[in-house]
Amino acid sequence: MTGAPHTRLMRAYGCGDVCVDLNGCPKCPVTVVADITKGPIPDVADDSAVVFVSCVFEYVAELDAARREVSRIAGSPENVFVVTVQPWTLTARLYPGARWRGTVSSAAGGQSIDMERVSLEEKLLVSGALGLALAAAFWPERRR
Repeated sequence: MTGAPHTRLMRAYGCGDVCVDLNGCPKCPVTVVADITKGPIPDVADDSAVVFVSCVFEYVAELDAARREVSRIAGSPENVFVVTVQPWTLTARLYPGARWRGTVSSAAGGQSIDMERVSLEEKLLVSGALGLALAAAFWPERRR
């Protein structure tokens, strides 16, 4: 499952046997266009795949629904591998579609995913601070 547009522009990972994507993926040989938050994806059976989720959970409106669908397809926590944008990065707070930020930690029984909502106030605060820093860096100096 692929997520943000930047993962399509700069491929960090190869295509799997089946790619499930909200908008499709022209680079993947087999793509199922579906929203993982809208219930069972047609033609993808329960407990049928090892699922690699790359930069998806940050952008879904319904995090719990997305996690349920991934769990249904994988059947077992050992069959789920999740990559998220690191929560301390600017990308996690500034990317326009980002709704969540969090971490994934591995354990003997699978992965633990801890996500929290990115608020509009937080995005405004970070983007304002970034804007001020850029303005200060590029502001013309007065000639003496």
